[in-house]
Amino acid sequence: VLRSNYQQAQAVSLIEYQARDNLQIHSEFIQDLEREEGLNRKNEGLPNQDTIDARLRAGKGLTRPELAILLSYSKISFSKDLLASDIPDNLDLDEWLVEYFPAALQDKYKEEIFRHKLRREIVATTMSNSLVNRMGPTFIKTRMRKTGATCASVARAYIVVRDAFGLRQLWDAIEALDSKVPAEVQLRAMRETASLCEHAITWFLTRLGRPMEIGQDVRDFKKGIEAIKKNLDAIATDGLKKGIDERVRSGLGNGLPAELAHEIALIPVLTSVCDIIKISLGQDVDLLDAARTYFELGERFHMDWLRQQARFLDSDNHWHAEATSGLVDQLYSCQAGMSVRVLRDTGCKGKKGKSLVECWLEDHPTLAGQFDPLFTELRRAGHLDLSMLVIAEQRLRALYGG
Repeated sequence: VLRSNYQQAQAVSLIEYQARDNLQIHSEFIQDLEREEGLNRKNEGLPNQDTIDARLRAGKGLTRPELAILLSYSKISFSKDLLASDIPDNLDLDEWLVEYFPAALQDKYKEEIFRHKLRREIVATTMSNSLVNRMGPTFIKTRMRKTGATCASVARAYIVVRDAFGLRQLWDAIEALDSKVPAEVQLRAMRETASLCEHAITWFLTRLGRPMEIGQDVRDFKKGIEAIKKNLDAIATDGLKKGIDERVRSGLGNGLPAELAHEIALIPVLTSVCDIIKISLGQDVDLLDAARTYFELGERFHMDWLRQQARFLDSDNHWHAEATSGLVDQLYSCQAGMSVRVLRDTGCKGKKGKSLVECWLEDHPTLAGQFDPLFTELRRAGHLDLSMLVIAEQRLRALYGG
């Protein structure tokens, strides 16, 4: 009970940390709850639309009590949707049932736990608490709208990502810093992990290309993620290493322990690992060759820089934010598509002393010339807008026939 109270208070703090930026999304969620769950704004103390419009103009978000209401309704709604699916019956989720009970009972009464009459309800409730606490009240609805996935598919993707990336250990390490670092440092670290989780869940819902198999996908992707992290010094570009080092120094300056600072610093790199693992499996090539090629292409064609510029764009409304998010996803797709082409064209055999990317560019000398002048022009412009970045993405896609 105390653990649940702690996590819910933490969840409200994390949502409040981004409340101003997410007010439009929260407003749409309230409208959904009115239509689908019978929510009464007045009874629940939630602001009416005129008040929300005034807060939008003033740059303010919902208050903590208002956010707590959204959190509660989201969990209730998600639990009902899970109970209507086959998720609570999945054998890969037995741990969610067992860990609900005190440790002293878990081994001694495991058979009785599995026969518990409220087994499905326990799994649905604990999963709902976990996902909504970590990802916020609107996450499930926004993923379903963005990807066309079902509630059950979002839940499956969350489980795979949480376990494959070892996020529970990362969250525990951040929470262990209570009273040791400023709360804002912890919230930023939590937001970083949530961003990774959001990107990876969206990837599994849109890019995996087949139905998810929770147990197998956790094993396959966890193995690949650990291999890439272990060999990062050998496969990362100089620019990538420099970025990691800068983020580590920043984390240490904020009071994070060295190991945790390094884990947080790796998060921008880890957003690419699902693509890399899929490329390795799909093309039947060595994982480290695929990773090295992917990272080198990202640096050679400035894709990390372009994604960063997209994230810096001001979003005047929800649609502009959606367009920007879609562009970032497309830039990741470009990097994956170019990696596949390089690995196919070179047959995974570079010339002595040269990487696969260097060999590929030698064999296709006009490709760099199709993009480099545009990039020079973008750099010279100083301020980039969405249309300029869209043109860059289109030019990159043309390089590999995407």
